[in-house]
Amino acid sequence: MDEDKLDSFNVPYYSPSYEEEQDIVEREGSFTIKLMKAFSLDAMDKQEKDVRAKVGKYAKGIRSFTESMISNQFGDEVIDKLYDKFTHIVVEDLAKKSPKATSIILVLTKIVG
Repeated sequence: MDEDKLDSFNVPYYSPSYEEEQDIVEREGSFTIKLMKAFSLDAMDKQEKDVRAKVGKYAKGIRSFTESMISNQFGDEVIDKLYDKFTHIVVEDLAKKSPKATSIILVLTKIVG
């Protein structure tokens, strides 16, 4: 893999905390918060018993929105090997812990006037 391409690859991602989301809505001032709730979900399919199949589904989901960015930067030839390695790493990690995803639900009311 080209070292310069790797060094220049940047996909910024930021997930605000519960408190940050609340602060953003309050500072913006156009809405009141009627309900705000955070909850954790299993990131993996609990119905699927086969770990490899479970991770395969998860990896396909990740691949669905990252493949075009990665192939544009590094070329199509790295894609299959990269996602195979990703799947292998997730299988190993899943043996240690079950990943959680936190979601925040906001119900807002527009302030009129």
